[in-house]
This record gives sequence, structure tokens and C-alpha cells, in this order.
Amino acid sequence: MAIRKDDPRLAWIVLNNIPNLSTMVIPQLVEQFGGARNVCEADRKEFDTCSFLTPAARKHVLEEREKWDQARAELEMAHKAGAAVFTQDSKDYPRPLTQIPDPPPVLYVQGGLPRDFDKAVAIVGTRKCSGYGRDMARELAGGLAANGISVISGLAHGIDTAAHQGALHAGGHTMAVLGSGLNMVYPAVNRRLAEEILDAHGAVASEFPMDTGPEKWNFPRRNRIVSGLCRGVVVIEAPDKSGALITAATALDQGRDVFAVPGNVKNRLNKGPHRLIREGACLVESVDDILDALHFAPQQTTLNLGPRLTGDEEVFYNAISAEPMDFDTLCNRCGVSASRALPTLTMLEMKGLVRQLPGKLFVKPG
Repeated sequence: MAIRKDDPRLAWIVLNNIPNLSTMVIPQLVEQFGGARNVCEADRKEFDTCSFLTPAARKHVLEEREKWDQARAELEMAHKAGAAVFTQDSKDYPRPLTQIPDPPPVLYVQGGLPRDFDKAVAIVGTRKCSGYGRDMARELAGGLAANGISVISGLAHGIDTAAHQGALHAGGHTMAVLGSGLNMVYPAVNRRLAEEILDAHGAVASEFPMDTGPEKWNFPRRNRIVSGLCRGVVVIEAPDKSGALITAATALDQGRDVFAVPGNVKNRLNKGPHRLIREGACLVESVDDILDALHFAPQQTTLNLGPRLTGDEEVFYNAISAEPMDFDTLCNRCGVSASRALPTLTMLEMKGLVRQLPGKLFVKPG
């Protein structure tokens, strides 16, 4: 697709591509000069009136603002990847992000955004979650999706992954917000999950240029988008100083509701949710707690939790968690002979519900 020289998105991309330029400064510049293109084309002396720019930032903007070829290549790359590019002055820019203090100047989106952002809820938590946390994330995400609510998360290991999977298994909409560019899906093991989200008409989004790698400082920054897109944020298993707690704090700053799932008081992973509950977050035991708090009317939607299971398959599936369990222990726990267990576990593997590790250890995938 040929990019027109006067495409209004190009100037926004030029500004968004300037390294280390705060996303809060870009809208100030656009307002000061009456448009993104004007920022890129204004006389250098006009920048003397920008009191909000430090001398170093002013010099940086002036050096970088003419990189039109780079912006054009970026836009072409996005089109090639099937991504829409929304800027703050686009009519299709997600409405909820216009209401937060620091909206992304540019948002790259593959797939379909939620039809109704008033019916969107984020689920976040630790990457190193327990089997209980993973199961709760899948259950809550599935319940929300079955009620027509979009599930937003960050595609990370652990709780994020389980939340996306739960929504997909329920046949609902889910959206992943990355801490990297769309061409650099991270973690790499979740590239297949990203494809599944798009296949199910969900969305994968990022504010970063297409080839941006997963730098560690990108992830706290993207959390404001996760919370900004939704009505409320559910926190499941988050130790102190975790990214999920940053998302919860950002959600409060944005006027969003915060929910927390309690757990074992002896498990450090539950310190974050328990602190949030003490500070006034809504305690969540089931999806009904979220539906009631946000005044969502329950829908009579059939929840699709994946392939149907036989009696033995259901017993083994419920016994297996995210913690590896050896074959003999599994058989003893389920009260099933080894000869009967082997074909059952094989079927669960074929259905994608169980993964076998070296040493005949079994875990739930994710």
C-alpha cells in the first residue's frame, strides 16, 4: 500500500519514534503548534516558547523531527503486518485512552478492538503463578467472556497467559497489550497464543514501533494502557513490587475499579492482592462479584471450556496443576492404575490440556 506524503499519521509516528521523548510531552507540543505536522515543520525559533521542554529535550526534538523516511517505513511495515495505526487525532482512537493522563500518541493494533470498551475488564498477576492462580485466571476470564465482556491482559507468562486462554476457551474476545513491538511478540513462546487471539477476532496492540524489542522498562509503561482500556482491573497473585500492583495503582489513578482474588496467607504471591483488599479493593471469589460491582447484567451464554472430558480425563485434569507431578504420584492421587492412566494422559495431551515433561512429569500448559 502506497503511503501518501500528507498522511496525518506520519507526523505522529515521527514524534513517537523520537528516543526518550516523554509521551506526555508529545501532546503538549501538538497543542502548542496546532498539529503534529506543524511540530515537525515549524521554524526552530518557535521552540523557544516551549517552556515545558528542557534545553536537552528541545535539541533532541529538533534533531529527530525530520525523519520522514523512517516514519514512512514504519507505517508501511505496520500495513504489511495487517496492523491499524491509530493516533490521538484519529476518529477511531480508543475512546477510554483519551480519558487517561498519559495516552499513547500512537497505537498499533492487529485484529479487532473490543466492540464496547464499557464492557472490558483487565486480568493481571504474576508470571510465576501457582496452579490455583492459573485456574482462577482461566475461570474468571472464561466467566467474563461468556457474559460478553472483553478480557484485557499483557500476554506475559503466568496469569496473563491463563486469562487470555480462559477467554478464548469460552469463545469470547480478548486483547493483549505488548511491552514490545508487534513484530517482536514477547515472550516468544506466546507467539502461538497471539495468533490464536487474532484467529478468534481478538486484538494484539502496542504503542511501540513495530520492531521494538522487549526492554524491561517498556512493561511498566504499557501497564497504563492495560488499565486504561477497561472498566476494572482484577489482580490475581502478585508479590510486593510486582508489575500487577503497578497496574492496580495506575487503574486507581485513572478512576478504574480494582478487584483482588484472595489466596493462601502463607504464600507470598498473595501479599499484593491481600494488601489491595485491605485498602478497599473489591474481594473476588467468583465472576459474579465482578459482574455485580460493575453492574453487568449476567447473560445466559454457554461457557465453552474446551474439549469434552471423559470421567478419567476429568479426574486427571483436575489433579494436575502448574507444578510438575510424577506419573506414580498422579496415579495414586487419582486412584487409577498405570495401565488405565497412560491412555487417559495421552488423550489429555492430544487435547492440549496436559503437557509431559522429561522424567515422566506432567503439568498443565501455559
